[in-house]
Amino acid sequence: MKNDLKEFLFLEFEQSYIEWRRLIEEGNKRIQFLFTLMTIFLGAFGIIFKEETQNENVNVFILLGLTLLLVINHFTFKYLINRRILMDLNTRAIARIRRYFVDKNEEILPYITWQTDDSPSAFLKLRNGLLMKISISLYSIVISSSALMILNIIKSQNLLLNAILFLVTSILCFIVLYFNAKSIIELQKRKVQNQSRFSKIEGFINEFQEKDK
Repeated sequence: MKNDLKEFLFLEFEQSYIEWRRLIEEGNKRIQFLFTLMTIFLGAFGIIFKEETQNENVNVFILLGLTLLLVINHFTFKYLINRRILMDLNTRAIARIRRYFVDKNEEILPYITWQTDDSPSAFLKLRNGLLMKISISLYSIVISSSALMILNIIKSQNLLLNAILFLVTSILCFIVLYFNAKSIIELQKRKVQNQSRFSKIEGFINEFQEKDK
């Protein structure tokens, strides 16, 4: 029975780690795809603006393109938030399995390289990471561009005013999206803290290492 239990835990550990790695790789791929898509669209928009600056149909086409980018950016933004939550879930699942073996044999504790409790992991404790900041920046740029495009369709604005509006709108959007993501992660962190079943044992690790000297 004990061997079956250990085999089951090893399989759970492996599955959680595979899912953890998949989430990291998929997040990177989604940002790369978003970068590529925005580069293509911006290049196409530049060519269109150069060739047809006064054509209303061109403005509509650009607005449709920006709408598509808005949708893709929105789903990428939401995905990256959920990705952090899922990575925390898998990290804590692995930690609970580590804790099982630590409780069975305390001598392995100095060799553990990650947490052994199911309190919020670094994915919930740390501020918005690089991928999230990139996603928020791209999302802000697309929102600002869409707003300016609509304003220019309604009434043409001069270049300086457009630049100021773009900069101000982008900064405001970044701040709102950044703190929106942060509030969602903070809420999840509090939920995890309330549901935590295993306490931290850093103090025990230090005592054990002192005895080993």
